[in-house]
Amino acid sequence: MTDLRSKRSVDSIKKAFIDLTLSRGMDHVTVSEITKQAFINRQTFYLHYLDKFDLAHQVASDFFVKTTKFYKDTSLTHHDRNEVLMIMCNYLTAHYREIIVLHEVQSASDDLNQEIEERMMDFIQVVSRKHVSEFNHEVYMSLINATVDFMIKYSKIPSDKDIIKIVEMIREVQNADNDGVKKYQNQY
Repeated sequence: MTDLRSKRSVDSIKKAFIDLTLSRGMDHVTVSEITKQAFINRQTFYLHYLDKFDLAHQVASDFFVKTTKFYKDTSLTHHDRNEVLMIMCNYLTAHYREIIVLHEVQSASDDLNQEIEERMMDFIQVVSRKHVSEFNHEVYMSLINATVDFMIKYSKIPSDKDIIKIVEMIREVQNADNDGVKKYQNQY
């Protein structure tokens, strides 16, 4: 019974945190407001978290664990990259609120920013099914950041067809770039 009550408290705290961060921004969210919206007392909050930043890290960590598992499972069961990208776009749409909060939280913490970038790199490698060079990592991170910025600005996710088109263009540029580098290396 205690485990169920504890899980409900944690779920309620996380939901309150996400709702408040979406409506007010993380800088303006307090532990008091979280506990009030979650219908718990401060002692219950501090039983689970040190402060709102610890809560933010846990929300991010939970999202990435869940998302990494989803991406790996999707990537293993589907062989067509475009199909995987479409499934991923649908997943991102379903978790839009969490992504916006992560973007907000990312701005407030350099440590979390680093963790988010490392996790995104994991996702990129799962989808590409190979090691990604530093340059390609930066290109993909730019695409991810642009997608999140688009989501924030327009309150929607770009269509899966638009994302697939951009990824295909990036792959073409990478292939052309790799061919060009090989030709250049062979000349000298």
